[in-house]
Amino acid sequence: MKYFHIVGCYVMLLLILSGCSTPRFIGSHSFHTSCLSDRLDGVVVLKSWGEGVSTSEALLNAQKVAIENLLFHGIIDGAVLLKPMVNEVNVQQEHREYFRSFFSKRGPFKDFVSITGQKKDLFRSQEGFVTGVVLELKRDALRSKLVEDGIIK
Repeated sequence: MKYFHIVGCYVMLLLILSGCSTPRFIGSHSFHTSCLSDRLDGVVVLKSWGEGVSTSEALLNAQKVAIENLLFHGIIDGAVLLKPMVNEVNVQQEHREYFRSFFSKRGPFKDFVSITGQKKDLFRSQEGFVTGVVLELKRDALRSKLVEDGIIK
């Protein structure tokens, strides 16, 4: 009987200690872009996540993911729900070269997104790094650019 009591206490101690630890390994968990606020001046504040083999690549991918989500999927997590800016079906396929150029390493997408001075979340994954960053995205300027280029109406 004493043996079961000791084993039970040991198991309880392990459960308590494992519940208090912060996970360092991300695995295949997916993170979603969330809207923290809408400043009502054409700029939205988002928290976005990106993956990459280096921290700089992960940061760049987080910026791309934020714009892609705002353009094609909308932002459904966070304080403000944002509808997709592009409502037409297959726009991404029809204008494949435009978006490839837009999201290239030196593409114009960088003109519409900036990193705030807030702390970045950084985790190590199997493929490299995962970073979460708070961004300011110029939604109205991005919409104007897409209208000007004939992508949306």
